[in-house]
Amino acid sequence: MKEATAIDIEGLVKGYLRGTASWHCTFYTPAGRQRKKLGTKNKRQAERRAREISDLIQRETWDDLDNLSWKPKPQAGTLATFIRDEFEPNYAP
Repeated sequence: MKEATAIDIEGLVKGYLRGTASWHCTFYTPAGRQRKKLGTKNKRQAERRAREISDLIQRETWDDLDNLSWKPKPQAGTLATFIRDEFEPNYAP
């Protein structure tokens, strides 16, 4: 396997492979140095996520940066859950 090179996005966000498992990044905010797990093993996706963090830093939207999450939204697990949460509030009288 090739050695993974570090990611540097406009000098604001530095990404690196931690072990063989996943990508992490470091960046600076007014609160100091921050570290964040990018939640992926794919370098291209890690670059996209690091660029997203860089954009938030440039716009100085610190609240959005704190709430940033790449976890998928939970889907309705069963038909009963879907009917209760999605169908009844919208279509039932």
